[in-house]
Amino acid sequence: MKKKSADLLEKMKEELKGLDVRTVSAVGHPADQIIATAKEEAVDLIIMATHGMSMMKRYLIGSVTNNVVHHSTIPVLVIP
Repeated sequence: MKKKSADLLEKMKEELKGLDVRTVSAVGHPADQIIATAKEEAVDLIIMATHGMSMMKRYLIGSVTNNVVHHSTIPVLVIP
C-alpha cells in the first residue's frame, strides 16, 4: 500500500511540473490526517477533489471531504 501511495503521489507531482509541490503520505483516519497535516505544514488552502470515482469510492471520499470541510480551520476548496 505504501508503494502504491508513493507511486501515485510521484505521478501526480510530475503532472504538476512548474508548481512548487511537496507530497506527504500519512496513515490514519483520512479526514483527521488531512487536517492535522495541513496544520503541521502551515498550508494556506486544502484542495480536495471528488470527481472520477466509482459510486462507492465517491461516497467514501465525499464523506471525508465533508468531514474536512466541517472540521478544518483552514479553508477548503472542493472540486466536484
